[in-house]
Amino acid sequence: MRACTRLALCLVAGVGACAGAAPVVPGQGWPDKPGDYSDEYERWTRQQTVRQGVVDLILDARATLLSAEWRAAYVREQARLERLSPTDTQALADGERKQADETWEVALVVATQQRDWNDFTKNDRSMWTIRLCGADDRCVKPEPVHRDRRPASVLRHWFRGLGPFHVVYRLRFPKKTD
Repeated sequence: MRACTRLALCLVAGVGACAGAAPVVPGQGWPDKPGDYSDEYERWTRQQTVRQGVVDLILDARATLLSAEWRAAYVREQARLERLSPTDTQALADGERKQADETWEVALVVATQQRDWNDFTKNDRSMWTIRLCGADDRCVKPEPVHRDRRPASVLRHWFRGLGPFHVVYRLRFPKKTD
């Protein structure tokens, strides 16, 4: 079964890359004007579902790159939702900007056929191998993967299509490597 799930992940990566979504290139820093959150979410998210036959779900995965553009839209939306003061909004923006400068971060939303397959927080002991690879074929492992433990109602606002069997993970990769 392990080979089947590794194949499924390869399928997600390969098919997702060719699924017709236009490639996007992260900007060179924090945007002057944040975009609409829904637009930025769609722009920075890729999704792929792998099924066996017509109805048997093997893997449903959505990956959202938390780019500076996504983060700026997130800050704008969070400030609106929480009615943050300008000071609190600036503090949130500063924290998000720092993360955008230091790491590539991906929110990975996953549902699997078997609950024990959804084990991304086991890191090196997981059945999955996660790497971020550049155009020069150099790859880097993520920092320890963490499950996003915010309430489901909050996660549903930020990540569309979140069902009862989906788990949200945060994957961080250093921007600078040795």
